[in-house]
Amino acid sequence: MISVLLAGLLSMQTAGQTQTVGVPKPQTVSPQTPARDAAPSDKKGTGIIRGKITNAEGRPLRRVQMRLSGEAVPDGRTASTNGLGQFEIRDLPAGRYSLNANRAGYLAMSFGQARPGEPGRPIELGDGDVMDKVDFVLPHTALISGHVLDEAGEPLAGANVMVMQSRFFNGKRRLVPTRGNSTTDDTGQYRLSGLEPGEYYVQASSREIWETDPPDRQTMGFLPTMYPSAPNAGEAQRVRVRAGQETTGIDISLVPGKVAKISGTVSNSQGQPLAGESVNMSFEIRGESFMSMYGMPSTKINPDGSFLFRNVAPAEYHLGVRTPATADRGVEAANVIVSTTGGDVEGLQIVTSTAGTLNGRVILEDAAPLPIPITRLIVRPLPVERDTAIGSTNTVNAGVADNGRVREDGSFQVAGVVGNNRIGLGPMPEGWALRRIEINGRDYTTLPIDAQGQTVEGVTILLTNRFPTVRGTLKDDKGNTGAAGTVILFPDDNGLWAEDLRTVRTARPDQTGIFTLRAIRPGDYLAIALTSVQNNLWNDPEFLESLRDQATRVKLSEGDRPQLELTVKDMTPR
Repeated sequence: MISVLLAGLLSMQTAGQTQTVGVPKPQTVSPQTPARDAAPSDKKGTGIIRGKITNAEGRPLRRVQMRLSGEAVPDGRTASTNGLGQFEIRDLPAGRYSLNANRAGYLAMSFGQARPGEPGRPIELGDGDVMDKVDFVLPHTALISGHVLDEAGEPLAGANVMVMQSRFFNGKRRLVPTRGNSTTDDTGQYRLSGLEPGEYYVQASSREIWETDPPDRQTMGFLPTMYPSAPNAGEAQRVRVRAGQETTGIDISLVPGKVAKISGTVSNSQGQPLAGESVNMSFEIRGESFMSMYGMPSTKINPDGSFLFRNVAPAEYHLGVRTPATADRGVEAANVIVSTTGGDVEGLQIVTSTAGTLNGRVILEDAAPLPIPITRLIVRPLPVERDTAIGSTNTVNAGVADNGRVREDGSFQVAGVVGNNRIGLGPMPEGWALRRIEINGRDYTTLPIDAQGQTVEGVTILLTNRFPTVRGTLKDDKGNTGAAGTVILFPDDNGLWAEDLRTVRTARPDQTGIFTLRAIRPGDYLAIALTSVQNNLWNDPEFLESLRDQATRVKLSEGDRPQLELTVKDMTPR
């Protein structure tokens, strides 16, 4: 018997439909009024950034789209290069910026980016500063092409093909797609463009099913298959691509497998069968920067709560259930992942969950004004189990305008909160941090909360600008200053390495050679500078643990402004 307790995105009807949990409001500090919020800067600045964009052969590139972002320009600034590959962005206020370049056929790059897939360098601009020679070299993209073949070796049209790499994503290391997918044409051919140089697994899949010939008639489908004809990564071959080159002949022969059935029961949070409702099935592709979903036929739930899907092609699917609101209960829903690559899935128990509501207030610690209007801030629940959360924030509007948005008086309401969630707040202005989240006298800053269909009152989120700022420089192994690298600062306590806690911080030196990490929560930390690190790899606990012995210990207390000098270490796998 497989038993799965599920949580989905749910909406609440009114506060009167939930059990209210009265929570005394903490008396840590007094709420600040919105009059103390500073309006975003609309002052015309005097800074200028200029540069030139070329390709790997040194040829100037025109029509490159440049985008500058930073807190001093809330809406960003854009420009494009001229026929000489030159660009200029004027009238910039003082501030810290990131600058990105993008053109079709080339890899998007950030200023100072050492190589594709790694973070860029910030630009620190003062009043009246003119930065020349902010130059980029854009590498050509790579491409993989080939054909997808069926069980008889014939070309298969309509197959889905994607490239995958091992990444830390949604809380664990796994193979994830790194670019959009491609669909084979009527000759079975696919082309995957826009790739960074590196090694990839290439996977093809099809939802087509068919019957074999008698006398042993069976219904069959295709397993998701990796190049050249492997049902799993352990048997697959990786494909290496180089910048500007097309790797051809990557033909994939799909592996056939028997179709399966999925059966089980569905009940609501009170244990009652959800007779007459539907179980929806979808095939989803999730990556770091995109998601696509294919809806499949749904099935009705029987009077006893049972359901059945027949002839399901071998793959991994999401099963979703959502109930309409009733006179005495709000919406309930569930989301579960099942895999039919190993055969039938039987005895699945799906239990829907009810949503709760969080009511509270954001307050500031002292008289310093928030540099942005407080109404820009949004309180979001961050699901602990991201794979089975429905939607990006695990909430639904639930009839509440601007669900989670902080009002002018600092109050907020987040309706439709389901399952275990940490509480997040953003966008956080530079130099500010979340000091404490308090509910009923208990600190939930790092702890998840499950509202369990109730209304939780008095959630207090305290913001501060008193946390330490860490600055420093990098040197190479010969002691020369001004070395390039990426700094990772992470807590000594591995229990604080959760991705959504923002306790693991990274930085790269700006154009002056200084790196800056602002608003770091006081505590014991480890600091290290690496020559090369892939984006988001610092979210992987195993990777952080591998850095422990090489890192420098740093103790941060309230009001500290330490200056670090770190030697850049090369820990690239050989």
